[in-house]
Amino acid sequence: MEKPSDGGKPYLPWNLSAGHDLREDERELVQALGTAVVMRWFDLPRDIQKRLFEAAVSGPQTLREPLAKFLHAHGES
Repeated sequence: MEKPSDGGKPYLPWNLSAGHDLREDERELVQALGTAVVMRWFDLPRDIQKRLFEAAVSGPQTLREPLAKFLHAHGES
């Protein structure tokens, strides 16, 4: 499958936030990747931050405010 906004690069339409069941080893991988993203958040370009944030809160809207507060509280000084 191709996504035109990414220059036609192949991508997998994962929807992990929609209750997708992951095996334990997959959960560990997703957690490790998430941790790495958080650790490097302020090194990422602003447009990538926005896209990742929107993807993270695309599920329950109850996540938007707590995630924004978390990122703001842990921002670079």
